[in-house]
Amino acid sequence: MARIKEVIDIITKEKLYCILNIHNDGNYLVWLFNGIESKDIYINVWTQIANEFKDYNEYLIFESMDEVYFYDYYTFDYVYATLINLNQVFVDTIRKSGGYNIGRLLLITGAVDDLELTCNSNYKMPVDQSNKLAISLHYYSPLDFVYEYYYEPYNWTNAEGITFTSVPDIFWGNNMDYFKLFEDFKLMKSCFVDKGIPVIISEVRVYTEQKKRNRIYKRIFIYAIFFII
Repeated sequence: MARIKEVIDIITKEKLYCILNIHNDGNYLVWLFNGIESKDIYINVWTQIANEFKDYNEYLIFESMDEVYFYDYYTFDYVYATLINLNQVFVDTIRKSGGYNIGRLLLITGAVDDLELTCNSNYKMPVDQSNKLAISLHYYSPLDFVYEYYYEPYNWTNAEGITFTSVPDIFWGNNMDYFKLFEDFKLMKSCFVDKGIPVIISEVRVYTEQKKRNRIYKRIFIYAIFFII
C-alpha cells in the first residue's frame, strides 16, 4: 500500500488523473477468478483502498477490476450476474467509506471490458446515489491487426465452443476498417454517452512488427522449455 501511495502521489501532484484498479487478479486460478466465492475478499480489498485514499481529491479515480472472465465463463449468464453483483459491491463499498469517496468518479468494468459484450441487454450498470460513474472499455480492434502475432491462418474456439478461422491482417486503413471504427464509436455513444455515462477507453494498443516477431520467438522459446521439461 505504501508503494501504491507513492506512485499515486507522483501522478496526482502533477495534476494528472490516476486510475487505480485491481489488475490481473482475475486471471486463471487467481483469487477473483472464483467470482462470488471471492466476494468477501473483494470487499476487504476495496475497503482498505477506500480508507487509505478517501482524503484524495478528484484526480484519483477507482476502477472496479480488469477483464475478469470468472471460472464459469462458458456460462455467460453467470459471468454477467457475477460482474453486476461485484460492480455494485464496489460502488457501495467506496461510497460508504466517506471523505472524497462519496463523490469520487468510479470507473465500472464492462463485460470483459469488451464493447459488444458490454453493449448487451444482459449488462447493467450499478446503482449509484452520487451519479458519478463511467464505463471502462478496452479497444483492441481489429484484433487480427493490433495484436496478432501469427502470420498464417489458424483456427480457434470461443467460450461457447464455436470454432473460427482467423486470418491475420498485416495492414489497416481500408474503407471497411474505417467503417468498423466509426460504427464501434457510434455504439459506445448510443449505449453509454447518450445516456449520460462517460466512456473511458482504458486500454488500447497496436503491436509493431518487431513486437510481433519478438512474441513469436518468445512463444517458440517457451514451447521449447516445456518440451524439454
